[in-house]
Amino acid sequence: MTILVLGAVGNTGREVVSQLKQNSFYCKVFVKDKALAEPFHLSSSHIFEGDFNDVESLTHAMEGIHSVYFAMPAHPNNETWTRNVLQAMSAQHVNHLVKLSGLGANAQSGSSIIRTHALTDELVKASGINYTLLQPNSFFKTYSGISTQSKPVKNSTYLSLRRNRA
Repeated sequence: MTILVLGAVGNTGREVVSQLKQNSFYCKVFVKDKALAEPFHLSSSHIFEGDFNDVESLTHAMEGIHSVYFAMPAHPNNETWTRNVLQAMSAQHVNHLVKLSGLGANAQSGSSIIRTHALTDELVKASGINYTLLQPNSFFKTYSGISTQSKPVKNSTYLSLRRNRA
């Protein structure tokens, strides 16, 4: 089985590529710039350079692919990108999509990111492609700026983040 990782250089995408390699899965990555994929130590035939706005590059990358992992940054073009990924998958007869979404994705959410996830999740559901939607709350890696210099207070919960310095 060959898995294409879209969003391979993001926090979760990097981890997905790492886990796939550690578990001897055959994976390829789709990146905006091939240089960004160097840390993966993949052969050049496993690295596809392209853009979510370019259906042709997505379609080319999906040739011979069985499953796609799709994580995208919050962006005004998320709906278009999702449609493009689904179009490319359909053209290449890719049979499964794993999409990173968000916890509680629904159209009435107070969060625009969560509303966007709801919209793009619905596009996936309506596509006819087999899918898995991952709806995590957050990832500890997101809080990599946690400082250990704060003194703990008994019976309290706290999160101390480093301040940005100029």
